[in-house]
Amino acid sequence: MSAIGLRGHQPRTIQFTAELAPASADAARVHLSAPQPTSHLQIRNEEAAGGTSVKVYWLEADFDADENFFTLAAASEFEGPAEVKEFWVRCLVGATAQTTAIFYLRRG
Repeated sequence: MSAIGLRGHQPRTIQFTAELAPASADAARVHLSAPQPTSHLQIRNEEAAGGTSVKVYWLEADFDADENFFTLAAASEFEGPAEVKEFWVRCLVGATAQTTAIFYLRRG
């Protein structure tokens, strides 16, 4: 994201652990308690290279059906414009994966 694109945004960082078999969709949900959705989003898989990959779902129904996801390999990240307030995660293999999300909120 360019410096001009960051101007006027409030970043909110959330660190979480993705699990292979979360207890429920609510346990796998990464969300932001803000009245508006983001304008930009970064999701980073903090696992060392060769570690556990993470599946990212935009809808709870997709999480429940285990379809329509993209995979973040270990030591990689997703970055781009995204108007979201929540998403769901699960590990592809392995028990857990440390992950970080940065939500960029528009001011006003």
